[in-house]
Amino acid sequence: MDEQARLHLQRFADAYREAAPEGWVRIVTWWAKMGESPEEASLDATMAPAVVVLRDRRGFLVQEPIEPMSEPLQDLLQLEALDQDDTGWLVMRVEIDADAPEPRVEFDHETLVRAEASLQDPWADEVHHYLERHREELQGLPVEPTTEETGPALVDVPGVHEIADRIVDGLTGDHSSWIRVVMWIGRLQQEDGSTAPNNVRLNRVITWDGAQLAAQYGRTSTAHDAIEALYEAAGGVDWTQLRLIADRDGPRSILAVMDEPRRPEEGAATDPYWRQVHDYLELNQDEVEALVERLQDHGNLPGDRGGQKRAGLLSWLRRRG
Repeated sequence: MDEQARLHLQRFADAYREAAPEGWVRIVTWWAKMGESPEEASLDATMAPAVVVLRDRRGFLVQEPIEPMSEPLQDLLQLEALDQDDTGWLVMRVEIDADAPEPRVEFDHETLVRAEASLQDPWADEVHHYLERHREELQGLPVEPTTEETGPALVDVPGVHEIADRIVDGLTGDHSSWIRVVMWIGRLQQEDGSTAPNNVRLNRVITWDGAQLAAQYGRTSTAHDAIEALYEAAGGVDWTQLRLIADRDGPRSILAVMDEPRRPEEGAATDPYWRQVHDYLELNQDEVEALVERLQDHGNLPGDRGGQKRAGLLSWLRRRG
């Protein structure tokens, strides 16, 4: 790779570095050219999941989605223009370490990613579960713990991503046109200050019928066993709320709130906490509309048979607001 090509690759990596949170260790992004055949696949249609592994305020490794500060596609186009002998790659895997000056890049010429099955491809699964599968290596990378203010932290325990997948499958079983799932669990407190025997659990499934958004309830009976597994997995975390947010095209995240008090058992269903979930679509209209646009751009919008409108510009998961 000549110096000019290295420059474009470095600028590509810098777009992610600039968006990295304090305490980050490694950024992983895999860019896939999508098409029905290797000959049709191009940078005109891309899928680009990206995650950042960081140490939270307690020094624990966690994984979060990340979106680059600037658009890196142009540098990829320039990179291909400089090397016409090697434009046939289908997936580009990039690892960016906080303590390394240059990114590591691997070009895959065999893995074809089709839009209709992109979320089931092994390459996407590897990004989703990167921390779980590379924890030992990542533990050895030096980085100072973050000094961010106290706030929700990702629940990072073995198997939590698989549990989240099971919860989402259960809640969306009756909603084939779902685009986002939100489930929040609150620990309750009795009048004497003791922990109540039950939690308050709320969910909303946001759907798109091809013309408009709607907020539905997911059936919790089909997710019951997975939710119980979540309680067990998070048993070592002193949480007062658990928040699961899952998009149709993105990784599932479970956040633990530990700096807020438990909710009073009396009147729990009228608590503002409850309204945040019950009225989720109304309160987050702009963000959900942006999700619809992103799904349409990437061909993942339910009922969008035309799905060939491709921006190829956005990272896989936006975090707004």
